[in-house]
Amino acid sequence: MSTNYPGSLDSASTTLPYPTSNDDRNSPSLASISDNEHDAIIATETYLGTNSTQTAPVSGTFLTSASNGTSIWANTVPAGTVVGTTDTQTLTNKTLTSPTLNTPTINNPTLNTDTVIGYTTADSGTLYGISITSSKISSALSLTSTLSVTGNTTLSGTLGVTNQTTLQGASAIPSGGLSTVGLLLSSVSGFGIYWGSGAPTLSAAQGSLYLRSDGSSTSTRLYINTSGSTTWTNVTTAA
Repeated sequence: MSTNYPGSLDSASTTLPYPTSNDDRNSPSLASISDNEHDAIIATETYLGTNSTQTAPVSGTFLTSASNGTSIWANTVPAGTVVGTTDTQTLTNKTLTSPTLNTPTINNPTLNTDTVIGYTTADSGTLYGISITSSKISSALSLTSTLSVTGNTTLSGTLGVTNQTTLQGASAIPSGGLSTVGLLLSSVSGFGIYWGSGAPTLSAAQGSLYLRSDGSSTSTRLYINTSGSTTWTNVTTAA
């Protein structure tokens, strides 16, 4: 006989039977039992591995393979449930370094710039299929809720809006208009549509329009810039 381990467990009725007080030395054979016990011990040592520097388990660590034939008590056992690859688990306060996430659902995330795939010092990369290059969104952006953008944002391509849109909703209507309160058009500096109360006093590009919030006559409702500076000419509107 010989040990079944580590292929399978040894049996008390076959490979490692228990002798009774009524058994003689040959039934069961104590020599065979002793041989099997030795084989089982050697098989256990071989399976678990050796380590000349550790003679006992180290508290709070896992037993892991150091190399073929050797093992070591290392890798601290974490508090709580050990993370597996098949269980559904909730992880809190974890840091993932260079992870690959396949079809993830991320609720209320805070994403730093360097979490964008392909991030470089030029602020370029791809996030959820949105290409970001030098702080520009250069491919499709589809939103089903509110988009809040702080700072300058450049959209390259067509922007389609199906519902009511508010521009500069946090800015009050300025007296005489302001160059920072308006809708800029084209690459010409200062060319756009502005608004304010009272006659316009701001500087803007020639051809820009000014909407007067308190205009009350055919000559005080709408103005056009005619100088590329602060000269505005009223546009006569119907009564």
